[in-house]
Amino acid sequence: MLASPPVTLAGQVRLAKLMKQYEVFLVTRIQPAGVQFARQWLQERWLAPDTLVSVGPGGDKSRVLEHGFQVYVDDDVTQLGELVPLVPHLFLLDTPYNHTHELPERVTRVRDWQELEERITQLGETRKVWSED
Repeated sequence: MLASPPVTLAGQVRLAKLMKQYEVFLVTRIQPAGVQFARQWLQERWLAPDTLVSVGPGGDKSRVLEHGFQVYVDDDVTQLGELVPLVPHLFLLDTPYNHTHELPERVTRVRDWQELEERITQLGETRKVWSED
């Protein structure tokens, strides 16, 4: 299993800014036992812990995303490809382990949280944003 890259302080600041401007949900597949820890982590970083939605290990994130989300962000190329029909704006957060993957149609690679914030801001009308943990 690949771990998501750590969220840097700059990433936390940008995510907090996005959360003030848009309806942001953090959808994850973490074990139920890890949900409380994740919510505490979010709260300690001044991020809204109630935005965390866990579909559980092996859960289907598309069941959450089919409810009108405009943006989906992930570091998993496979997950992005599966969501092309559901979400109009798909972003791959660049990491060393996905850097060489070919991107599915309609997926945009972003270098970091700053570029992600810029791209989402350019979309303008976006209201619901999804981010992988």
